[in-house]
Amino acid sequence: MELSVRSPSYFVADGRLRLVSEGHWYSAVKGVFTASDMPVAFLEYTTRFEHDAIVHDLRAYDTVGEPTDYRETRELTSVSECVWTILRPWPGGHERVIGATYVRRR
Repeated sequence: MELSVRSPSYFVADGRLRLVSEGHWYSAVKGVFTASDMPVAFLEYTTRFEHDAIVHDLRAYDTVGEPTDYRETRELTSVSECVWTILRPWPGGHERVIGATYVRRR
């Protein structure tokens, strides 16, 4: 399988960047991430595009290999703003776990 994109993810704490995961996206729009400072050890992503959003169905594995399913969305709400949300399956739909709004500064 040919590697398409390498994608490190960072978190800002105390004004400093901290690497929290690194992803490798392959041509089939499937990705795998290893986590370095998160409550999970490994993540599998399947990505699709819906309207102005990127939707990732993902399975996160903890350090003993137990999986948990999530849905992650990144939706463009304007030319300079993106809303990021992680949801988990819930009876009748999904429940928000965490999210943030990213704003372009330049």
